[in-house]
Amino acid sequence: MRRTLWAIVVVCAGNLSLQGQPQVEQGKEFLKQKKIAEALAVLRQATQLYPRSADSWLFLAKAQIQASMPDSAEASAMKAQSLDDEIPDTYLIISQVQLAKKRSKEAYDAARAGMKIKKDYPPLLTQFGFTLLELDSADAAVVVLTRAKELDPKNAGAFEGLGDAYTKLGVTAFAVEQYAKSVELDSLQPKVLYKLAKTYLKERKYNDAVKVYSILLALDPSNPNAPLELGRIYYQAKRWADAARTLKAFVERPNVSIDVWMMYMESAHNSRQYKEAVKAANEVLKKNPKSEKAVRILAHSYVEEKEYSKAVDTYTQLQTMDTLKLDDYKRLGRAYSALKQDEQTIRVLKEAVKLDSMNASLYGDVGALLMGLKKFEEASAMFEKRFLLDSTAVSAYVNYGMCMMALENYDEASAKLKRAIELNPKYEPAYYNLASAYMGKQSYKEAKRAFEDYIKLTDSVEVKYKKERAAAFKFIGLVHLVDKKYEDALKSLKKSIELNGDDVNAHLWLAQTLHSMQKKEEAIKEYEKVLKMDKDNKEAKKGLEMLKGPQ
Repeated sequence: MRRTLWAIVVVCAGNLSLQGQPQVEQGKEFLKQKKIAEALAVLRQATQLYPRSADSWLFLAKAQIQASMPDSAEASAMKAQSLDDEIPDTYLIISQVQLAKKRSKEAYDAARAGMKIKKDYPPLLTQFGFTLLELDSADAAVVVLTRAKELDPKNAGAFEGLGDAYTKLGVTAFAVEQYAKSVELDSLQPKVLYKLAKTYLKERKYNDAVKVYSILLALDPSNPNAPLELGRIYYQAKRWADAARTLKAFVERPNVSIDVWMMYMESAHNSRQYKEAVKAANEVLKKNPKSEKAVRILAHSYVEEKEYSKAVDTYTQLQTMDTLKLDDYKRLGRAYSALKQDEQTIRVLKEAVKLDSMNASLYGDVGALLMGLKKFEEASAMFEKRFLLDSTAVSAYVNYGMCMMALENYDEASAKLKRAIELNPKYEPAYYNLASAYMGKQSYKEAKRAFEDYIKLTDSVEVKYKKERAAAFKFIGLVHLVDKKYEDALKSLKKSIELNGDDVNAHLWLAQTLHSMQKKEEAIKEYEKVLKMDKDNKEAKKGLEMLKGPQ
């Protein structure tokens, strides 16, 4: 009778351990919700209230595993096992901890012992497969993990293990399928995403790798290697902006190698992030003061950041290390030009021309500088070389024509300007300069036609060409005045003054037009305006004297 009563008491106590522990149930719910801190708190309380409850210790161990407390988890699992040695999950947790500690044989033994209790338990089969992988038994692992997958098709861990096994066996295409399935079942697995991305890389599926790395970084920004590996893919694909963006997060860490800084420097420079390129180049030069690439990128970036003096100094440093290249000379020329060192600018660009004598645009750049210095003969020679290399270079013909006008060679100027118009009938500056060339050779009717064409072309952009249109109307007015077409002259000259009221000649020619039309009072007012603007203007004085008598 006493023996029976004891048995009843034991059964009742057992039932209490399963059903009468609200803290355990609450802890299990917290674990489902991934509220690990809350789960730890209530499950610790459960072990204090029910120290002889295997369940209390088991679920505390599970919470400690998720909280990355392996030693505590192992101790709790062993406590649960001492209370009830037929709970397979205790063997599972002990095996996981041992495997994390790189104690592969102990992990194997713990998993195998658990499987004697529950042979076809998918979590233990999966763990056993991982231990086999650590013991280099990849073929055996495939068998075990395949069985785990068959028993539980939603077992993400089994697919991950199969991915690892196929990776060890060198069958990366199969590995990709397994990792992808694991992620499909549980997308919040940074470790598996990382494995999948690396396997895609081995398979040279770069676009897929990029997608997975991007997901991984969003999920786990602290991953130590993902930004570097993703950045390297972007770098190799010459996706410079993406590479710079991704590598920036990596280089902000301490003790970054020079190779990574070099990648970041090039990516920032090539994506036109010049401030970042300057920063990166200086970091590279701290590690290797003789890096020609870093000095070159630093010099280039200084030009783009408009730090021209620093650019000149850095190019000077580069010249002691390496021969300047075409792009170096062009940017150095920009720096000297911005510093108003025109002679140096021309010298540097002429060096560039030597390196690439077939580069038509370079001749145009040098010609423009020479023209700005009023070295018209040298400038015209450069423009001529340009359009000889590129017969479609309209601006070269126009600039050449302007140089010829400055040298008073109006026939040559008008010939090249007409060629520019043939090439581009809508290029406004060509008409304006052609008209000016005709004025220079006193071909007034041709000049008038060219100015009229210019005005028609610029009607819709009057504000942009306001000054030039004023001059065009002025010269058209002059031609009408010479031809004694006074009404037309009056109309054109008034339009010129409307656009630019500060032009002395426009007012003078308007006064002379009014004078010729016998509009005495209006002519006097215009002559007086001319003298306010130019008190020594002989033509205005003469006109006033004719209208008002000697002053």
